[in-house]
Amino acid sequence: MLSERPYLRGNSSPGNSSTVTWLLAVLVGCYLIQVALTVGNTTPPTAAVEALGLSADDFAPTDSWRLATFWLLHSPTNLLHLLVVASGVAFAGRSLLHHISPARLTMLFVGANSVGALAWLAMRQGTSEILVGSSAGAFGLLALFASIYPAREFRILLLFAFPVTLRPKQLLALLLSVDLATVLIVDVLGRELPFAYAAPSHLAGALVGWCYYHFGLERRSTAGEAPTALGSPEAVLVRTEPTLAAIGRSPLPGPTPTEDLRARVDTILDKISSQGIASLTPSERRLLDEARTRWGQPR
Repeated sequence: MLSERPYLRGNSSPGNSSTVTWLLAVLVGCYLIQVALTVGNTTPPTAAVEALGLSADDFAPTDSWRLATFWLLHSPTNLLHLLVVASGVAFAGRSLLHHISPARLTMLFVGANSVGALAWLAMRQGTSEILVGSSAGAFGLLALFASIYPAREFRILLLFAFPVTLRPKQLLALLLSVDLATVLIVDVLGRELPFAYAAPSHLAGALVGWCYYHFGLERRSTAGEAPTALGSPEAVLVRTEPTLAAIGRSPLPGPTPTEDLRARVDTILDKISSQGIASLTPSERRLLDEARTRWGQPR
């Protein structure tokens, strides 16, 4: 039904929203604990990083447990590290909860961090670097978000002064270009940067998000095929542009069979979610009118 769509009701459910809130609370809480441990004593700021982070110098299979702890920490001397990660999680996470379940969002975030860490270890093994932070997880969420909403526009203030309009696919391409350049400079040419930057983990995290979109369990429905479960988060991944175009060109000579109507309305509602209601064609608007009349939904 039309009212089953969370993005047409205006807000996602409280349980869904709380998933992103809890992730942010965990990241911020661990950072505050890091800071608190260094207040009023002689413990160096990097003590927790050295104890729970991933060391590229002496990592061994017995240190595998660090894959569950390194992403909870962030640079204690660089608050911007945490702010960037938290912004990415909040920006992409809330929209993604319209398409995947809270449990799978959390698994994607943690999995992207773990895969990113393994890629970083493979590239930086033998160096003195220590990896902390959830940047790879944020890149995984951003890659999935950019795959679902490639053309959605949003504005940011560059340097807090200059408004810039970007699309998710453009933002992701810009960030990945920086990471690829860093891998070329540091890992291929052997040069050093004046600051630590875990580019291999970012690239691997983004790859996890991309693979989840293309090969995950939530298969996108083909034209005319009803979603697996109406109203479920997994049933509303957006369709490809050719499918949407085909829906817009299809004639409506008479009443549409109920099951076919549900599937086609689902496709149109996904288009509204990703591109806005102004993107609908006259044929799509007529189809929605037919659905409202048949199912008794108000205009």
